Amino acid sequence: MSVAVAVASDRWSVPGDLAQEGQGRSRPRPGPRPSGDALAPSPLFRGNILVVEDNPALRETLADILIGNGYRVDTAEDGLAALDHLARSSFDVVILDLAMPRLDGIGMLERLEPPHPAVVICSAFEYYTPAHVEDTAGSKVFRWLQKPVPPEQLIAVVAEAVQAGPGPRGA
Repeated sequence: MSVAVAVASDRWSVPGDLAQEGQGRSRPRPGPRPSGDALAPSPLFRGNILVVEDNPALRETLADILIGNGYRVDTAEDGLAALDHLARSSFDVVILDLAMPRLDGIGMLERLEPPHPAVVICSAFEYYTPAHVEDTAGSKVFRWLQKPVPPEQLIAVVAEAVQAGPGPRGA
């Protein structure tokens, strides 16, 4: 099965059958997986990832891609839920949207204390620009990804972030 991800306004849209139940849960779980050599499931555990995204379908799609590539994934629907996950569990990488309800990505970054996981921003940058985030909390960001991000690029950047270790840009 191929995953089609397209921009619809400031959100990604995905096929409806990819949206699974539950928000803010730890998984791997059975379900549809993207196809293709770059997305083939890995028998090796590669790291713990927290996906912070308010769009449920996109959150599940990102989780499915990462799970299919050997990562253990937790999800959160906003910055407050993400901070709760970070207080209870250890993660190698946080994939963070910026525009979210309750606590946005910038607010979450401002509250993030070292040592912290590598943070990969994954955003459409319609409301926030990289310069704005750099001014407020950019030193905590490992890498920037512009939505829509190809699955292969997501996997490559997450692998780099896990290898680099905690903190900004592997610092």
